Amino acid sequence: ELLMNNSFSGSTICNTGYNKEDYSDRSFTKRMDNLGGNPDIIFIFGATNDSWAHAPIGEFKYENITKDDLWSFRPAMAYMLAWMKEHYAQSDIYFLLNDGLSQEVTESSKLICQRYGVKCIELKGIDKMAGHPSIKGMKQIADQVDEAMHPLVTWDKHSLMMDGRRIVPVMGEVHYSRIPANEWQQEVRKMKEGGVTMIATYVFWNHVEE
Repeated sequence: ELLMNNSFSGSTICNTGYNKEDYSDRSFTKRMDNLGGNPDIIFIFGATNDSWAHAPIGEFKYENITKDDLWSFRPAMAYMLAWMKEHYAQSDIYFLLNDGLSQEVTESSKLICQRYGVKCIELKGIDKMAGHPSIKGMKQIADQVDEAMHPLVTWDKHSLMMDGRRIVPVMGEVHYSRIPANEWQQEVRKMKEGGVTMIATYVFWNHVEE
């Protein structure tokens, strides 16, 4: 269920827009607190206009970021991701990185995402018209996002691996038939907050038949 589409055409992550105009009324850093409560998943599709508008790249900065820093891309993106990770701690956050952007913006985006543990989905070969995704391109984006959200799970004699990264799953169990259906999401969220990464459940066939 889509809770909020907070997109703003032409907006930049930092406060500097096209032709060096003041975008502080529409930049990503100004619209972070309007995402409709506690979403399970947040997609940030940013950096495209920062690249196209040739916004100042700025320095990598992760602490003591000032209002003046928000006029440059790198510190503004760091500020945005730090704020999002703190205020939407239970949400899975993905950063969608367009293809065809400047090398500085592309590499900076990936490094800053890595710094804050945000998965960066680097889009590849998107079909476009006048710089924007065509219908085919939108389908390509959907497919690439879907693939990135379902990582490859493998294993060896030591552990499970997710996209080549070793993981130690924490499993919990919930009996959905003993909980009112309108409380399922809340209970699963509680388990996630407690560190559970895998949920097991019984299938009570008599309830299915009913």
